[in-house]
Amino acid sequence: MASELIRRNVNPLIIQDLFAHSDLAITKIYAQSDLEGMFEAVNSLDEKVQESNGVN
Repeated sequence: MASELIRRNVNPLIIQDLFAHSDLAITKIYAQSDLEGMFEAVNSLDEKVQESNGVN
């Protein structure tokens, strides 16, 4: 749930309050997992562009 709120650009302080995280660092764990997903998505796009340009 927290990850979905992060993806929807909800303020992390609000998420911290909603989930009663004692520290914002806990909330940032969910944001980090989302950043990893974005990184993977960008890499897959980069691979697709390289394939279409004939670069292996």
